[in-house]
Amino acid sequence: MKKYDQTRSDRLWKAVIVDDEPRSRAIARRMLASYPAFTVVAECANGYAALAAVSEFEPHLMLLDIQMPEMDGFEVVKKIKPEQLPVVAFLTAFDQYAVRAFEVHALDYLLKPFDEERFASMMQRVEERVTAADGPLYSRRVFTMLEALTAASSYAERFVVRLHGKILVIPVAEVDWIKAEDNYIRIHTGSSSYLDRETLSSLCDRLDPRKFVRVHRSVLINVDRIKEVTVINGEYELVLQSGIRIALSRTYRDEFFSRLGDPRPASPDFKKR
Repeated sequence: MKKYDQTRSDRLWKAVIVDDEPRSRAIARRMLASYPAFTVVAECANGYAALAAVSEFEPHLMLLDIQMPEMDGFEVVKKIKPEQLPVVAFLTAFDQYAVRAFEVHALDYLLKPFDEERFASMMQRVEERVTAADGPLYSRRVFTMLEALTAASSYAERFVVRLHGKILVIPVAEVDWIKAEDNYIRIHTGSSSYLDRETLSSLCDRLDPRKFVRVHRSVLINVDRIKEVTVINGEYELVLQSGIRIALSRTYRDEFFSRLGDPRPASPDFKKR
């Protein structure tokens, strides 16, 4: 852990930078230097040093990299007592799903690589937050988001199917739709399909409900593979990117449109593109 002089009396808030890459720490320190209310009291190259810095300096702000060896940024946050948790601006190269989690819970983040304009936008919210007396509420938002991301990471990421003397690994993200066939499921990906011994009900518990939604008693669909939703004479049909058309059962309509995040179509020629 690299410590800095704290004698500057004109600096109101203490900041800690946590990133395992020296260049990333240097960039963050240079950009933060433009904000006279903040003083960097420590730079940390790993999660253990970050915890020590929080204990020693009780910073108001922590710029925290998520992807670090041994202890990632999420683990660092989990180990900090809620009453000691500073405002955290997450530095991340994560996908848009994780970024959406930050936004939903009103948390600050920087998506790598970031520029000064994006840093300034984040710092505007940070300055508002460090002056607000909402510490307990902020802590709850952080830990709620971590619980959501932890739960999401526990879902299945791949199917392992035995096929003609070999084992086939199919990433879940590449699956278009899945159909129940008695005590089996048929996994459809592109023009291919594979039979696996599992019930659809048990599979539902292993798949991320934000990605896979039930549209029929015997059918699950990957929502990212939906190209259009059409309605004709009051009946809804889903058109996948592969061209496959699947009827949306009346039983699952409300759940489907709720998961999709779109209002129920009112027009008979409605299409989701």
